Amino acid sequence: MYKGRELKGMPVFALEEQKKIAQVEDLVVEHSTGKLLGFIVSNTGLWKTNKFLPYHAVSVLSPKGISVENKKVLQKNQKQYHALLQQDWLGAKVYDAKGADFGTVADVLLEYPQGNLSGLEISGGLVNDLSQGRTFLPWQEVRINSTHGFMTNFQQDRENLS
Repeated sequence: MYKGRELKGMPVFALEEQKKIAQVEDLVVEHSTGKLLGFIVSNTGLWKTNKFLPYHAVSVLSPKGISVENKKVLQKNQKQYHALLQQDWLGAKVYDAKGADFGTVADVLLEYPQGNLSGLEISGGLVNDLSQGRTFLPWQEVRINSTHGFMTNFQQDRENLS
């Protein structure tokens, strides 16, 4: 399992060229399913541009980096993906079923090799994080509401979820 912040900055290597071809800038996630579509990556050339690396093109994902067959798998960064960026989620408020503040999104957790989000890491604030730790909110319990952002069906206290 990987956290989103562990993947950001990760190098992308092309097996065919045997070199680093890009670096992960962000994750692209389908909100409705929690499926990882791919990564926004920046190339390592002189003129840095963002590209899209589809998740299905990843050969290996390890703590040392991501391997792909060759640099041809990188696609032009399409604007349709900007609405799905993980960076827009960080710091977003999460509300419980009664509309009470549940915390803020601190990170996402990704199942590998399935490419599914297993859940969100929720922060209750610095003091709460230090004293009680962060809360794991399973993706199945997350609802995305266009008005209120992230919602959860949980009606319990945060302490009961840790």
